[in-house]
Parts: sequence; structure tokens; C-alpha cells
Amino acid sequence: MIEKILSILLDEDKAKGIHYLFRYRKHVDFLKTIYTNFKYFPISDALKFPIVIGKNTDIKLGSIKFNCPIKPSLVRLGTQPIPVIEDGFSRLVVKNSGTIEIGGLFICQTGVKILIREGAVFSVADKVKFGHLSKVVCHKKISIGNDFRMSWECQIFDTDFHFVYNTEKNKYYPRLKPVIIGNDVFVGNRSTIGKGTILPNGSIVSCNSNVSGDFSINGDNILIKGNPAVFVKNNLIMGSNSFYPEKEEIVAQMLNE
Repeated sequence: MIEKILSILLDEDKAKGIHYLFRYRKHVDFLKTIYTNFKYFPISDALKFPIVIGKNTDIKLGSIKFNCPIKPSLVRLGTQPIPVIEDGFSRLVVKNSGTIEIGGLFICQTGVKILIREGAVFSVADKVKFGHLSKVVCHKKISIGNDFRMSWECQIFDTDFHFVYNTEKNKYYPRLKPVIIGNDVFVGNRSTIGKGTILPNGSIVSCNSNVSGDFSINGDNILIKGNPAVFVKNNLIMGSNSFYPEKEEIVAQMLNE
């Protein structure tokens, strides 16, 4: 018995999980966090606390699948507020009636709303971050690649909620189309990613843009902006881009400006 307790206490991953809880203890809802982890994981993984839930949250995770090794604080829901932007009162809501697939670190700041309908699949890879007050509505499929960052008050919808009828052509337009987002994509604040959007690797979406359509035809590392959003230029990378190690000197220079 003593050996088992010691092995639990000395396990590096479990120590990291507990350390994170206490580091952000002012923002963590301990009861929700403990309940959720022991509900979804065997005890050996639950004690790593891979899911950390903040205060002022309404969480229904439903069916959730991890496509990665279970590590401490992989999913962080409303635990890291930014005082300059956030008011501290915005409720984070996750209502999942479909399937959530997690491929690594997934961070949602306070006030984020994620709604997933029955039969829909919401998939995120590694190092995915949603900014304060952002909204995601998934009625069919939303797939997000590695190193995705979305600033505050953004939206991602794979539905426009209503059918549209063309009286001249006598046909309905579909209200559901999957959203596919590649690796290392940045979305500026107050932008909307609409149904049927395809963003290639390295896309930069300027703030206040309304994005819809397939932008993969423009290649990788592109800038998109406007309402409606249009392709502006390519061969651009963000300052914190992690997919281009050969550009380390350029990235360092940008970060120091």
C-alpha cells in the first residue's frame, strides 16, 4: 500500500498535473476538475488531471476521444484569464452532443462557447487556442490542425442555421458544410470563419474578416482579409511560427522589434 502511494506521489506527470492546479488555483474549479477526470479516465490517468476546468463554466463534454498520449493539463477550459481583455464574469460553455477529438494541448480562455450537435465531429490537433468570448458551432464537422491561434471574439460555424432557396434556379443551398483548418493558422480578433471554409497551412486571417470558401488554391502562408475576405498575398509567416525552424533568425528579429 505504501509503495503504491509513493509511486503515485513520485510520478512526474501526476506531479505536473497537481502543480498546474495549484498554480492557477484562483481560477480552477476543483470539484468539476476532479469529477471530470475521474469520470473519463482510469485512475492512473485521472491523477494527471489532463482536463482542467475553470470557475464560471457550464461543461457537458459528452463523447470525447484523445488521439494523443494523456498528459497533465492537456485541456484547459477557462483557467487562464487575461485581465486586460477579460471582465472575469463571462461564462465558458461547452455543450457536446456529438464527438470531440483531442490531439494535444487545447486551451479555451474565459467566455468561450462551444456547441456540438448530435452526430457532428469537432476535432482539434496539438497547441490549439481559442481567445476570450470566441464561439464555435459544429453541426457537421470542424477540423483544426496544429498550432492554431484564434484571438478574442471570433466565430467558427460550419452552418448558417437556415436553408436558402434560389427562386430562379429552383433549388436549395445546403446549410451545412465542413470547416477544414490547416496547421499554424492565426485568426485575428472579431473574425468569422463560415461554413465550407478551407484554410491552408500558415494562413493569417486579418481582424474583422468574414471568411468563407476554399483558400487552399492560393497555396500556404497566405494573408486573408476583408468582408467578404479575399486572398491578399502569400509567402508570409507569423512571428511565433513553429513550423519553419529554418527561419529562426527572421522570427527572432520580428519578436525583438
